[in-house]
Amino acid sequence: MQTYSTYKQQEGRRASSAANANSPSPNKSADKVQAVRRIIAATPCDMLLCYWISVCLGIALSILTNGVSLRFTPVALLALCLFLTRDFFFEGRGIGRNLLELQVVDQKTGMAATLLQSVKRNFVLTGPFIIAETLSFFLSLSSCSETRVVFLGKLIAMGCFTVLSVIDCFLIFRSSGLRMGDKLAGTVVVKAKTSFRTPFRT
Repeated sequence: MQTYSTYKQQEGRRASSAANANSPSPNKSADKVQAVRRIIAATPCDMLLCYWISVCLGIALSILTNGVSLRFTPVALLALCLFLTRDFFFEGRGIGRNLLELQVVDQKTGMAATLLQSVKRNFVLTGPFIIAETLSFFLSLSSCSETRVVFLGKLIAMGCFTVLSVIDCFLIFRSSGLRMGDKLAGTVVVKAKTSFRTPFRT
């Protein structure tokens, strides 16, 4: 995994030697394998943390409302919304990436990812699930819940997630090493020291 300064140097060399872009060196390939492993390891950690935060919020709301809000608390949808913003906390590190010494930064400035950039880069993968869970939530509020529609929506979301994940892994191994979310948000994942000192960007 490279630092931001190394990323900019490689971008400069890539622009001046486009003819050699399709013949990566063994060291570069090994670096990308390590990057994929770290990214894959960080994602489940963040997903689990977002889910438990959502569960805790749901329990707290239930206690405050004497159980009335328990049925109307969309825990899965809330967890997905938290996951969208995960790269905004701790200066683009989140929790999972922070533990693995990774950081999401702006491609041009090297500054930590903004809230909008975090939402953009994570919506690529979580978008189908958010749509499915939103549909499930509103159907649960109605008198007749269409179980088959909800199941089909979640099945389609899982299929979309699988296809997009495969495409993302392929793009990471390409010359730029950027996944779809990074291209959309203008971000890049770089190596950085672990730091929990700044939860929110000032």
